[in-house]
Amino acid sequence: MPEPNRSPWQIQPGLGGWPFWSLVEQRVTVILSCDACHHEAQWTPAEIDRRSKGARSRNFGMIAKKLRCSKCRSEWVTISLAPGCHLAK
Repeated sequence: MPEPNRSPWQIQPGLGGWPFWSLVEQRVTVILSCDACHHEAQWTPAEIDRRSKGARSRNFGMIAKKLRCSKCRSEWVTISLAPGCHLAK
């Protein structure tokens, strides 16, 4: 279990403020890693688009507190870009 003095979810610096529509447009894949059970899920651009229906202007910073591991339901989740993915400046 991660240290108790931090928020359960962590977002890679620079990723939290990007709106979902922009991540889809830039064809970015995002990795959600569980700090408790070490399960990893990949959200491809299609998956990000599907999950953000009706809320495309939102970003991970706005929904992170609602995210849970799909395997163990832990809220200790780290959100980061997949290796090789880059965001345009």
